[in-house]
Amino acid sequence: MGLFYAAILLGTAALSWWISGYDPKLTGENKADDLSRRILRCGLTLLLMAGGLAGAASDPRFAGSIAIIVALPMVILWLNCLGEALAQAFHSLIDSPSNSSGSNPEQLTADLDRLAVLSNRGQIYQALQLCGELLKKGEVSRVAMETMCFHLYSQMFSDESLLASPSMSPIHELCEAGRFTEAESHLIKVLEQEPENLHAVSLLIRVYARDLQQPEKARALIQSLESRPNPPPMFSAYADSQIKEWLGSFSSEVKSDEGIESLLAGRLIK
Repeated sequence: MGLFYAAILLGTAALSWWISGYDPKLTGENKADDLSRRILRCGLTLLLMAGGLAGAASDPRFAGSIAIIVALPMVILWLNCLGEALAQAFHSLIDSPSNSSGSNPEQLTADLDRLAVLSNRGQIYQALQLCGELLKKGEVSRVAMETMCFHLYSQMFSDESLLASPSMSPIHELCEAGRFTEAESHLIKVLEQEPENLHAVSLLIRVYARDLQQPEKARALIQSLESRPNPPPMFSAYADSQIKEWLGSFSSEVKSDEGIESLLAGRLIK
């Protein structure tokens, strides 16, 4: 009997860990937080299952009642994950490559609907992943995907999003205080530990291009990101447009200042 219960707990652990990967609140930004969330959910599940098995073994007459008591918190724990898993499974069924040859307008419509849902839910990483898949298929307007990616990146790298990130908020405050060299040092350390952290990449690009006026370092950082096996879709185009915008605003300010000085100097000469 002990081996049977151990097998049940082992199967529960494996199943719960797999299904926890469908948690819609997993951001993909902070792997430590995502891992903690999954471990906590699976740990609670194992505790409930172990308690239920122990109760049923001690008095089989109450096995039915114990099953109901255990099932209720289980439903609360896993409802959103199961819903997301079923939604993705249904999506993969209707968009299976075996159902189509060549271009499939219905599949494309389903993909775009899915993209809209992910964007509205704030699941930015998943939406960007889908954008990348659509770009690889080549069945959707590149301009439309670029517009969507730019919108998603604008949300991801907004000041509100940076302030909400535990690792980025202190560095963002350094930037606001004008302590750009310190911010650069902290961001480099973050990227050494988390090279996939797009928040850190974006903020370091901003520090280089806008604050330290070192666009060559910003572009080198973009190139290093693009050289990786699966770079984020349209990120280089988005970052390059931001750099041009920052440099353009800086140049206009310099030209404006020079124009005023020239005007005053001309009047003094006269």
